[in-house]
Amino acid sequence: MPAYIINLVEVEDFQRIRHVRIEPGADRDILLIAGNNAQGKSSLIGALTVALGGAREMPADPVRHGADQAKIIMGITSERGDYTIRRIIKPDGKQQLEVRGPDGTLRAAQTWLNEIIGQRFLDPVTFLSAEPKEQRRILLTVAGVDTTELDAKRASAYSRRTDVGRALTRARGEYERLPAVPSKPPEARAPSTVAADLAETEAQLRQLSTIRTSSISARRLAAVRTEAVTSLRNQIAQLEASLAIALRMEAEATEGLAVADRQVEQLSTPEAEAALVSRRTELQAEVGRADTAARWQASSEQINRRRADAEASIATLGGEAEKLSGEITEIDQIKAQMLAAATMPVEGLTFTDDGVMLAGVPLAQASQAEQLRCALAVSMRQSPSLGDVWVRHGSLLDSRSLQLLGELAIANGCRVWVERVGELDEGAIIIRDGEIAQSSDQA
Repeated sequence: MPAYIINLVEVEDFQRIRHVRIEPGADRDILLIAGNNAQGKSSLIGALTVALGGAREMPADPVRHGADQAKIIMGITSERGDYTIRRIIKPDGKQQLEVRGPDGTLRAAQTWLNEIIGQRFLDPVTFLSAEPKEQRRILLTVAGVDTTELDAKRASAYSRRTDVGRALTRARGEYERLPAVPSKPPEARAPSTVAADLAETEAQLRQLSTIRTSSISARRLAAVRTEAVTSLRNQIAQLEASLAIALRMEAEATEGLAVADRQVEQLSTPEAEAALVSRRTELQAEVGRADTAARWQASSEQINRRRADAEASIATLGGEAEKLSGEITEIDQIKAQMLAAATMPVEGLTFTDDGVMLAGVPLAQASQAEQLRCALAVSMRQSPSLGDVWVRHGSLLDSRSLQLLGELAIANGCRVWVERVGELDEGAIIIRDGEIAQSSDQA
């Protein structure tokens, strides 16, 4: 059960409040603070928060316009006795705090109050209207589980794994688009060897052409010499000396013709020429085959290098992705152990990555009663020593929800202060123009 219960609230000149004094009876489990808009009911709930929370809960403009200060007095009771909290607040936000208890004035008053209120204040209805991820964050805080560092590590690993996964997909795509090594062409000698043979054959063909040309020239020269001899013989009487020279030249030409004829006979036969031409054709074809084989070899080596590089990249990226997946799994396991060990304010309340579950279903899908029970328990866990909870958005609750809230307050041994718009709620404390007008059940 809570250690401290509010038994008095008195507020003067705080925001829209002129003067309000409330002494809730011990038998009141739900207090309705009602009134029309801009009358001061929200200011009263704010005063409750500031009385306990101090500077961290102080609004920007705390003092009612025209007043020189605001005053909040709160009485709380406990097993050790009664305590009185007194705050004087100036327009600039400066304040004086005094807490008196059974043993006199407390020295570290705000520290003592912080121990009572714990992790700030939580409106149960605000909790229910929050997004699932915000509900999860609040509940993690209430349960004392801090996964901030683990979440950051997981987010980093997940981001890196995503990047690696994209790179791996690209690498696999590039690997799939690489051409296959083409079929190996027929065996062929080295291009240089074939080229040498081809050059030799070409040389022999050129030599044959030269010999053939020389033979024709020799024949033509012989004819000329023979004609000269005939002419000279006709002039033999006058040209004996010339005849001798001509005969000598004829002999030389005849000898040259003989040599040429022998060469032609040896090299210029149709068979020999045909053999050389055939050999050249074969060598030219072999040069083509050798060139094809050389290009295939170079292309195959290049493709194999690219495929080997791609396979190595895929293996590296795959290993990195697997390592990051292992890190994420390990982080998830640690988080699961932390969450499993957490003490929940309500039995059956668990976490998911995106929100809160109650009895295996999302909290938003639970019954109205279960949602309220859960929200009230979470609010009480926020400040376990304080037996009072306040709801700023009570107008969101219908009559059945209010009834449920009262029943839950009784079951949990706490009191709920509920801000309501309007003046029709039975038993409500009506605030008009910053003061208590009446209770609606007195109207």
